[in-house]
Amino acid sequence: MHWPSSRAALWVPAPSAQRALHATRPSPRLWGGTRIAKRRPISRQVQQSIDQVFAAARVRFDQKIVRPPIVRAIAFFAGISTVTLLGCAAWSVAKTESLGQDISAGFWTPVTSLLSNQNGAQRLAMAADKKQVQCINHALYTTDQWLQVLPRVVREPILRFGAMTGEWYTSLPNYQQAAAPIVFINALVFAAWLVGPRLRTTAWMTHNATHRPASGLVFTMLTSVFSHKAPMHFLFNNVALWSVGGSALTGLAVLQAMNGPATVPEATALPQFVAFFVSAGTFASLASHLVIAVRWRIAAETLRISSRNLTRAMSTAKVRFANQTRNTAVQLALLAQRASLGASGAIYAAFMLSACAFPQASLSIIFLPFTAIPIQWGMAGLVTLDIIGIVRGWQAFDHVAHLGGALFGLFYYIGLPRT
Repeated sequence: MHWPSSRAALWVPAPSAQRALHATRPSPRLWGGTRIAKRRPISRQVQQSIDQVFAAARVRFDQKIVRPPIVRAIAFFAGISTVTLLGCAAWSVAKTESLGQDISAGFWTPVTSLLSNQNGAQRLAMAADKKQVQCINHALYTTDQWLQVLPRVVREPILRFGAMTGEWYTSLPNYQQAAAPIVFINALVFAAWLVGPRLRTTAWMTHNATHRPASGLVFTMLTSVFSHKAPMHFLFNNVALWSVGGSALTGLAVLQAMNGPATVPEATALPQFVAFFVSAGTFASLASHLVIAVRWRIAAETLRISSRNLTRAMSTAKVRFANQTRNTAVQLALLAQRASLGASGAIYAAFMLSACAFPQASLSIIFLPFTAIPIQWGMAGLVTLDIIGIVRGWQAFDHVAHLGGALFGLFYYIGLPRT
């Protein structure tokens, strides 16, 4: 997870914008349905300050500001994770059964007997490679038929590029084949951010591909996982995803097939990795969302109490309650603008799963490729850095989402079947 200026850089409205927008009134829903000073008006200066902060926040995002939902966010995570896991499980079973039928075509032995022995994983891998080549050839043939209207000088380079891409994909190890579709989707979303200013779609991308809890939207907890706006953010996250990605899931599947009971192995790691990535990324977004939602409610209650005390206080205490009311209103406005995007939470989950499954593995830092450190030490260092970031209040990264992703990876490893 990454905040948009570096998952959400804080934006403070300029004084000129505040003065220009001071006439806009805040919505009663901003602090949980209680309007400030229902009976007696509070200080005009304090009320204007509150109005300016919330008005500027509305102009910044050009959409409503509501109390961040909690129940709907949890329900969305539970629903999308259940649907993804069940759908990818059905996809994996159908893929394995299809390849198993191809393998058993020349045998009188049941499919489960052929795939449950020690050679089952090798047979499935060979059948999957053969099926991939057939699918690529069929796609190239179909593309050639569609491009018949183009001249040959244009059609041949396109087909040659498609053939080279297919050959490159089939030569990748299994864990990179699983990560490649996710990286491709991330690249498409990043390209949409790049062309947004020219096509005037930046506002649409901000609304649908960035998760802002105060917007009231929950589907962005998923769409923001595939979204990267800054080039360095996109580069680092996808390099990490490409390097680790589905390695832990693929390795665990191999170990399970070699050392576990006589079960049918998976034909491909892609379905399980897609389910893991979507669930981990959404869980990381949920963790960040819940923290902001709780902080919002605490600030809203503080604002209600301070504004009530301000109306009842003596003149000597009005300054203190006025400052408290103003500061709490600013805090609410800043929470209303907190937004995040990026796949860092899902990547943290993959790193944590790898560290738990293969503690003897080592990592190389991208800036120091010749220096390798144990993966457990590296993961412990990242978690420690995020804990310090939360305590110190650092805003460059969404540290809560990072820790949420790491926690998901740990839970996923604990929940795996043991041999």
